[in-house]
Amino acid sequence: MHELALAQRISLDKKIITDAGYSVFQPQSIGVVNSLMRETGRKRQSAMLSTSNNDFTTENSVFVFVAMGESMVGGVRSKVIDLQGETFESHQRRTIPEWYETDGDEIEGLAPALNKLITGRHAYVGDLELQGDHRGQPKVSTAMGRLAVALSLMKWPDISGVYCILPDEHRGRAIDYGFCHFTRSAYKWKNPKPPGGRLRDWGVAVSSRDDLIHYLTSANLE
Repeated sequence: MHELALAQRISLDKKIITDAGYSVFQPQSIGVVNSLMRETGRKRQSAMLSTSNNDFTTENSVFVFVAMGESMVGGVRSKVIDLQGETFESHQRRTIPEWYETDGDEIEGLAPALNKLITGRHAYVGDLELQGDHRGQPKVSTAMGRLAVALSLMKWPDISGVYCILPDEHRGRAIDYGFCHFTRSAYKWKNPKPPGGRLRDWGVAVSSRDDLIHYLTSANLE
């Protein structure tokens, strides 16, 4: 029902990026992803979307890279996750030790609302970045974020919603990407927090599939 409208949104966001002088590349093989990420100059992947910590396949992931000429300068990715009846908090407590290679549960507390907002089969979008001189272009980065969300909705029509993790001070960007709900300081870590676990002052943005489709296909977005 919404495929055509989502396809138009995807086309429009790609045009915003290309009109700024960039090209958009979606690899069809997971085997080339690591080399493309190295080309962008990205020094660190988030643990929850790291290619070394997660089993990415063409079926369970979306990768988008942005290039200027022959140089890859940025990207964004998403992964489908099926909680299969598990709560979001339980999933995070179980998987974070694997992601951060720590012993035991590192979470002291997680915002309770997230267990109601993130359920079943959903997508996690993250690692949006433009490198070097290409940073500071909100129109392009916003289009990249919306593109990852729209591609996720298109690829996985059965997901209940999408979420992403952003610093609290960047919560305004979540609205631009299409998210309706933002929980500030969503994670509270035990001390010491895990290496790389920078989520103490980070929030979680989440929206249902229906709300995202409504926003992305009805708003006059640029």
